[in-house]
Amino acid sequence: MFSVVVLFIRRQLIKEFTDLLAQDRSPLGTNSRLAPILDVSMQRHLSLFSCVTHGFGTPAIIGAMSALQNYLTELNKISDKTMTGSIENKKDLDLLTDKTR
Repeated sequence: MFSVVVLFIRRQLIKEFTDLLAQDRSPLGTNSRLAPILDVSMQRHLSLFSCVTHGFGTPAIIGAMSALQNYLTELNKISDKTMTGSIENKKDLDLLTDKTR
């Protein structure tokens, strides 16, 4: 149960980080023609990062975070199936022990 909660928190944190980067309006970025959304002090740092990475840094990080989020989603599905399977196995085991008594 604990690991499912941790996976959910990690997925949420990655989603918030990706959403923040998607609001970047750096001059070299793909969203440069749109009106600025972020605070000027934060946008300044993102614009500097965009200039240093020639405009490829933010899209690369967004792509990596999306891949990581998909990985955590699939891991969560596997964890749910395993947990559900172990509960069903426990019920079967309890039923079996009740019949043998």
